[in-house]
Amino acid sequence: MCRHLRYTGKVRRWHVDQVLGAGTLEGVYVLEGVSGVKAERELAEKLASVLPEGAREFGNTDTGGPSHLLRLRPDVDLRSLLGSGWSYVDLSSP
Repeated sequence: MCRHLRYTGKVRRWHVDQVLGAGTLEGVYVLEGVSGVKAERELAEKLASVLPEGAREFGNTDTGGPSHLLRLRPDVDLRSLLGSGWSYVDLSSP
């Protein structure tokens, strides 16, 4: 995650680099101790089941499955959807 958040002066290699360069990142949800292709795909599938509108093939070329860029509708509580164990990191204040 940290490599994607370091935007200043970096080469834009990934799609997410383009997205981060076009806006302001306010925060991220993190789940410590979980990583890997299987966990990434399971999360994408869980989110896509509720948030079906996604950018085709965004961020999923290594895992297959649903897009990793989804539109969060105002009626969806992301914290509840993610479940327990996730922490929100506010990046909006210095």
